[in-house]
Formats: sequence, structure tokens, C-alpha cells
Amino acid sequence: MVMFTDKLAPEAPRKTSTGFLVVRARAARSGVYRYAGYEVDPRNAHGLRDRAVVNVLRDENTVFDKAAVQSFIGKPITDDHPSEPVTAANWRQHARGTIMGALRDGEYLAFDLLITDAETIRKVEEGKRELSNGYQADLEFGDFTAPDGTKCQARQAKITGGNHCALVDAARGGSLCRIGDASPASMADEIDCAIAQARHAHELQHAYLGDAAPAFDEAAALAAARAATNAPQTPARAVTDAEVNAAYAQMVSDQANAWRRPAGA
Repeated sequence: MVMFTDKLAPEAPRKTSTGFLVVRARAARSGVYRYAGYEVDPRNAHGLRDRAVVNVLRDENTVFDKAAVQSFIGKPITDDHPSEPVTAANWRQHARGTIMGALRDGEYLAFDLLITDAETIRKVEEGKRELSNGYQADLEFGDFTAPDGTKCQARQAKITGGNHCALVDAARGGSLCRIGDASPASMADEIDCAIAQARHAHELQHAYLGDAAPAFDEAAALAAARAATNAPQTPARAVTDAEVNAAYAQMVSDQANAWRRPAGA
């Protein structure tokens, strides 16, 4: 099993009334990734450690595997890659936000990101806008050919666990996915943020209960978001910090309850 860091870049974020950044970002893609030999074969078991570049194939079945995708939800956003995996013991030191959700966007995997640290938000606004995922994966070594004909020396057989998503200066996966210019929050932004939080709470519930969990109800989430933000059908006033804080407290409560096993289960 190998710890990987893949780099892409996110789309334009929205800033909430409390100053947080909310963004849906392309965070992973299928295709060929280029690594230094020591990254994929640190013990030189396959004779690749000293190679400048090793092509690693990631096919759609690996990137969009349901368990792999869900393993990133709830994991932290960091400012650069930490020198070690993020755990409960060092989370406070490294976390700058949270991956709130994940979905497929064409050939990419996109994350709903909530960046909550003021210093990290400042760096984004000043131009540090590319992303790099940290995760563990099982590798198969051999001769592989990508759909575009690129020869590869290894293939990611399975992503075994997402660990974090780092804000970085340069992207391994290309610059098609990057944070654009931030814009002020609107009422719609606040509603979108509340819906993303509701979706995250549902993902936690589904991860614990499996198929016994109810399906996510987009319409109900929209209605609840409008109620939580006190949003009328037509814009009338800005959402207050007190209302946002109340909605956030309810989201935290929902997440906590989602992990509780029903009586008799």
C-alpha cells in the first residue's frame, strides 16, 4: 500500500457571511499520473526507485469506486501536505477545512469543500489555488497501456482510503481545475452551503447504516436550508451571523445523531 498525493485545482469559490469559503472543486481524474520512482517504489522492489518518472495508470473503476469516493468525505483540507497522514492526534495542527461531499463530474471526481481558516482563505485569495489529494492505494506493477496509448509501469488497483485534500502551489494533475476569483456571498450561496452540509450529514448516516439509511431528499434539504437561513422566495435581506451559527449548530447535531445506531439495531 502506498500513500499518494495527486494535484488538481478547484473552481471559483463563494464566501459566506461568516467569511468561510465554499467551493465545488475537481479533485481527481482518471488517466495517467506521473510520479518520481521513489514515490511508488521506495524500497526498489520493482527496480523503479531511481527512475525520474514513473507513469501510473488510474482507470475509471478505481477513481469512481463508491467506497473510494466516500472515504474522502469528512476528511480535512490542509495547507500543503503534512509530513505524515492526518489523524485524530494531529488533526488540530493540520486541518483548515472539511471535504463536505463528493460526486462525479465527467472524467473528474469533484469535492464540495468548506475552507474555514482565515489564513488559508487569505492564501487562496492571493493566488494559492491548486489542490492535491492525499490517500492510500494498492499498486499493481507491470506493463500497462492507457486508453491514449501511454505506456505505464504501474496501475492503481484500489484506493483504500482518502486522508486529506491539500491546498498547494502546483498541480500534478494539470491546471484545468483551479480555484477562480472569490465572489461575495448571496442568499443563494448561503442556501447552497446549508444544502452541502445536509448532504454531508446524510453521507455520514449512510456510511453508518448502509442501505438502511433513507435516500437523500434534495427538495426537503432545499426547504430546510431556506428555513434555516430565513430565506424568502425573493431576496429581501442578508442572513445574519446568528442565523448562520444556528444552522451550523443544527448541522453538527444532525451529524452527531447520524452516527448513533437505532435502538434494537
